[in-house]
Amino acid sequence: MLLVVFMLSSIQSFAQDATMQTWRSLMQTCQLSFGKIYETCPHFPVIDNYKEDAAFIGAVAKWKAAYSAEEAAFWKLEEVQRGNPSAYYLGLSDGTKPAVFESSVWEWVTNSKISDARLQELAAHFPKPNLTGDVKKDSKEYEQMLNYWMKLYPLEYEHLFNAPELTALNPSYTGYHKPVIIPAFLSAPMRETKPYREAYSNTINGELSYELSIRVWYFIYEPETFNKLYGNQYEFPEWFSPEKFRADVKQKIEWTKNTPKEVLESHPGK
Repeated sequence: MLLVVFMLSSIQSFAQDATMQTWRSLMQTCQLSFGKIYETCPHFPVIDNYKEDAAFIGAVAKWKAAYSAEEAAFWKLEEVQRGNPSAYYLGLSDGTKPAVFESSVWEWVTNSKISDARLQELAAHFPKPNLTGDVKKDSKEYEQMLNYWMKLYPLEYEHLFNAPELTALNPSYTGYHKPVIIPAFLSAPMRETKPYREAYSNTINGELSYELSIRVWYFIYEPETFNKLYGNQYEFPEWFSPEKFRADVKQKIEWTKNTPKEVLESHPGK
């Protein structure tokens, strides 16, 4: 997730302070011109007339107080409704930061205006938030959903975040980036017996643990089944040897059942 946070740092800047830059970024994100705002809200402060944020914010506050009908019309603009900006960050609230659903990844994807068809093509399993109204809970659960998706579908993760629709919003993007080198399932706890779902909690984290464990078990003991079920979801670096990995894991499991003589001699009493 640190990589995603870094990639999003410049994109998230429009949501940090209620300033002129916030408004200008809003225009770009929502594809809304100030000309259209002035047509709908003729008394809205002319942003180019202000050199300091504080003066502009003060003018916006006065406009809001004096022309409530224009503010209502502003929020009804199709571009504004589509972008769904925060009144707090635009200086149009009472100064109380609202509790809102927060996800920099979801914000990045939605702001890219990527089509549903294109999203399905690149990342068929990319999760969409289930908004219940409990924004704190919704935000936490969505982070878990993203973690689940990134670990189980690393190629979708890679393809989506290198898509032109998203990289166009990332000034730090310098070329194709491969965020995942080793698939997460290879580090899952490994046992000789096949995992079964009932042994894991009925939560998204429990489901993730099971899915990682079942993948590594198939990878070790039934590679043909693994390739049939999951092979198109993963790539491995050239230096990685599946055969050696399988042999090493099986050897370690055998050692837990029959500790080699040299281990006993090196660690007496253990």
